Amino acid sequence: MVRVDLPARTNCTVQVGEWDWDAVPVPIFDAATAVPLPVLIYPRTVREPALARELIEMGRQDQALRAEMQRSTDANFLKRVHPGDTARQQRLAKIIAEKGWPTISMVGWEAANAAWLIAQHSPQQRLKPWLSLMQKAAIKHEIRPSHLATTVDRVLVYDNKKQRYGTQSRDLNGVNTPYPIADIAQLPQLRRSVGLPVDAYPATQKEHLMNTLPTDRMRIEEEVMQAFGGLVEASKALDASRYLTFIDREKFTGLSADGKAWHSIKNLEDLVVAGFPMVEKILSLTFQNVKVTVINPTTAILVNEYQQTILLKDQNTVKQSGGGTQVWSRRDDAWKLVSISASDERLRGDAIF
Repeated sequence: MVRVDLPARTNCTVQVGEWDWDAVPVPIFDAATAVPLPVLIYPRTVREPALARELIEMGRQDQALRAEMQRSTDANFLKRVHPGDTARQQRLAKIIAEKGWPTISMVGWEAANAAWLIAQHSPQQRLKPWLSLMQKAAIKHEIRPSHLATTVDRVLVYDNKKQRYGTQSRDLNGVNTPYPIADIAQLPQLRRSVGLPVDAYPATQKEHLMNTLPTDRMRIEEEVMQAFGGLVEASKALDASRYLTFIDREKFTGLSADGKAWHSIKNLEDLVVAGFPMVEKILSLTFQNVKVTVINPTTAILVNEYQQTILLKDQNTVKQSGGGTQVWSRRDDAWKLVSISASDERLRGDAIF
């Protein structure tokens, strides 16, 4: 056992080794709170030197591309990166099939790190089976605990589950925001236990919920837009039955473009059932300035401006334009329209957007 005493708040890297032996560098983010971690010391002359050199070069290519990605403004950059990533992942899969997971004692810590990076950037169907190999390697300290924790989180996020260690984040409106975390109270202890820094992460459940709110808001906005899209498609198809499936039959109220109040779905139902058969075809229906505002997890408001041209059965053409305000509510795992307030510059009462 080696004991290293460092002053509080010391931030450094500790590496044990000598001429014939090597070990994984251990980052210390705060000596006052750091948890002692087992470190594998292995012969500097590794069992698979040629494989080690290959993996290190593969890792260098992986990181060079990602450094370029951060500087690039090319919208198609990911498409150009994908073939290289795929080739490295396929090579790693072949290595694993022939020799097993590239452990620290097999190829050295630099090459083992490179293998992990390539795996970490793999799609779900590759990464999940490799996680079990990493977990077996971790029992013998043949992989960095922080790397294993990061992969555990990545697989959880792939499965739409809450992560444990807070390693996975994404850009939301220019803000680097963590994916939901399972136990925010235990997060500092969990991160220290695998050698991850603590101070950059939310300290309370409230703070974490504030950080993850954009995720829920974006999801709700997308769901409401999908429901609105279904309503529009039913209108274009002149399918009254399908149109009415998007309406909350118990709570619906509304205000027509000519100022008449609708106190129940029957008012809207009468308009749709009588009006749709009068239409030969909707020639065009377009929307501008569509915006969803999330009020809470079960309520959202959608506003829009629209233009439509309708060919009636009597071959007359009607043009409409105006705006609408819709209130959507989540009910039985589906978003339903509970209120419409429409305007039409011609003040037609049959404007329903």
